[in-house]
Amino acid sequence: MATLNESLFHSLFGLSHQSFLLDGFFVFLGQYLPYFMVLLALGWIFSFESKRERWFVFLEIAIILILSRGIIAEVFHFFYQHPRPMDALGLAALLSEHGNSFPSGHASFMFALSGGMLMFSWRWGLVYLGLSLVNGFARVVAGVHWPLDILGGMVVGLVSAILIHLLLSKYHPHKKETEDGLASAQL
Repeated sequence: MATLNESLFHSLFGLSHQSFLLDGFFVFLGQYLPYFMVLLALGWIFSFESKRERWFVFLEIAIILILSRGIIAEVFHFFYQHPRPMDALGLAALLSEHGNSFPSGHASFMFALSGGMLMFSWRWGLVYLGLSLVNGFARVVAGVHWPLDILGGMVVGLVSAILIHLLLSKYHPHKKETEDGLASAQL
């Protein structure tokens, strides 16, 4: 009896290998969309007027990404051996990926980026959360991840964003300027 994870995977993977154009679209969403998202995020970060705030946001998001993708996801991959669906089921995936699949490194990265942006802009953060879900969906359709891999990456990325933001929020330049302004106004 197939698990819910396997059943959902088969339903989504069934969308692949239907047409050359559709497969190309899923490959773009699963493999190349993140590059465009990173470039757009850099543009968003460097649109902040204050140089101090710009660098603070950049560094906070960089730390979130390092924690999520570079540390937590890699620790899982090292200790938890979970084969990708294409390896476990012998399927012809649309993308070529190697290594363990849980949690998804792409999802860890994309949701960490989304969560980091969400801490500074609800509008941009929500757009990025939606695009991250699209990327994760495409990677399941492409046959390189199970649905739970994407969910695991989402949890790793968003929890990393929340933790780092909570740890660094007292150092945020805008908050400091506001506190300094209140202190001088009270004098």
